[in-house]
Amino acid sequence: MSIEIIVNNKAITAKKGETILNALTKNGIRIPTLCHMNEFSATGSCRLCVVEVKNKNKLIPACSQPITEPMTIFTHSPRVINARRTIVELLLSNHPDDCLYCGRNQHCELQNLAVELNIRERRFFSNKKVQIMDTSSPAIVKDDAKCILCGRCIRVCDERVQASAIDFSGRGKKTRVDTVMSKGLNYSSCIACGQCILVCPSGALSTKSSLTPVLDALNNKSSKVLIQIAPAVGYSIAEELGFKAGKDISNRLVAGLRAAGMDMVFNLAWAGDLFLIETAKHIIENKKPTIVTTCPAVTKYIEQFFPKALPMTNSVKSPQQIMGTIIKNHFVQAQDWDINDIFVVSVGPCTAAKAEATRIDTMSNGIPDVDAVLTTNELIRFLKLSGIDLHNIDEERYDAPFHVASSAGSLYHIPGGLTEGLYRHLSFLNTNKTPAKMNLEDARTTKPDKDINFKAGKTSYKVKTVSGIHHIKKYIQQIIDNEFDYDILDLTACLMGCMSGGGQPMTSQYAENAKFLMKSLYKNDNQAASKAPNQNPFTMDFSKQLHSEALKKLMPSLHHKFPQI
Repeated sequence: MSIEIIVNNKAITAKKGETILNALTKNGIRIPTLCHMNEFSATGSCRLCVVEVKNKNKLIPACSQPITEPMTIFTHSPRVINARRTIVELLLSNHPDDCLYCGRNQHCELQNLAVELNIRERRFFSNKKVQIMDTSSPAIVKDDAKCILCGRCIRVCDERVQASAIDFSGRGKKTRVDTVMSKGLNYSSCIACGQCILVCPSGALSTKSSLTPVLDALNNKSSKVLIQIAPAVGYSIAEELGFKAGKDISNRLVAGLRAAGMDMVFNLAWAGDLFLIETAKHIIENKKPTIVTTCPAVTKYIEQFFPKALPMTNSVKSPQQIMGTIIKNHFVQAQDWDINDIFVVSVGPCTAAKAEATRIDTMSNGIPDVDAVLTTNELIRFLKLSGIDLHNIDEERYDAPFHVASSAGSLYHIPGGLTEGLYRHLSFLNTNKTPAKMNLEDARTTKPDKDINFKAGKTSYKVKTVSGIHHIKKYIQQIIDNEFDYDILDLTACLMGCMSGGGQPMTSQYAENAKFLMKSLYKNDNQAASKAPNQNPFTMDFSKQLHSEALKKLMPSLHHKFPQI
């Protein structure tokens, strides 16, 4: 049923029962919010979205008020503007004045609201919050002084991620976002996915930066800095650096990184191919339902909440750690370099990759296989800090031997992409031929939960692909209870996969951007000359060597050593 409402003296049509905010947004009328998030029920706690309704004494929160009858609404009356200004001024009354030093500068919703509402002086004064910095996590920094208690991070962690690592503690002025017993994020159930960072409006949650150790390594004349670039990065940074959104600028990026001092630049999609090769072998040999993922956040989630599922989890390390292991324990020796002089940097869209690089089972004799992990955001800052203008630089290619990769090695960033890559290599293993039809259209989806069926030779595979931790729980439990009616469970922690990872460029439209970037990766795959791991001869040859006694003695396993349950 439709209802006609008058908004700022203009008639618009709304559906009965929908909120004022939703009706206004659909008609191009923007209402500022802080606590509100799409796909979550409204709380109305920040009151920033208030509007004036004729014949109502109080201002009405637009995010939670349903439209049940015709009404006359004023969205920017003097009374409304004054209320919003007062709310923002009160939030700023005890907020740190360190915008120039804050990583959220120019990407801060609180800062943008202050500009929008023309707040240019401090009218209210309050004691500054005690600055309690939680730096215990290898991936995320929590700064209570910048927290405005909107609760968005708590809701995402509890409802979408279902890690429940943080919650409100204290009362009144002592209220804060905290971990259990205030022990810090690294001692909580945090899986370092970084989704809380994406929704934080004020910089209270941020990525732990690795820029300083990278710069120190570059300034150390005895160090050789080798950097590996995840396939999603070339697409993700384009718009932020002034290129067409979704354009692949990987070759410009390679040239820019060399100009910034990197000794060698490698293509992480090469390790993506190797991951597919080793995982496909495991699936054939295992003959049981198998959980497959390249996502370190998923691995951490299973270890913490479903340890009984570890024996059913594919133990092959992520492409990041595969590449790091090979560089530190094989490539370095082949070049006759001292391993102590090698500094390996990995760049990707994921904050959990920072935590992964610190795992004991991703180290060799106590030496990390990856020394520093930069998110996409940090890479953008690094390029600007180094004075690199990618618009005025010639394209260059990745360094050998980790330079050639099939497009399948890039698809693990996308929900269903890992399944599509496995389909191509399982087909080769089962028939000794590349499949005539490479694309697996059923796997190309933005849905968080999808059934995919395919045949690789004479063997049929049933796959459940799931993105978003909150959708994963029931399927892992089914595997534990032997009730899972599929061969493969393909998991990514973030909705839309790595394209909406916690380390991606800051934007309130990150989910929509992720869909756009997914299309760019698929377009690249459709145009690629090499689409399957078996079409990458160097990776195939290396895979054969992996199982030789000589290489086994030289190099640690490419598999996680999960605790025995």
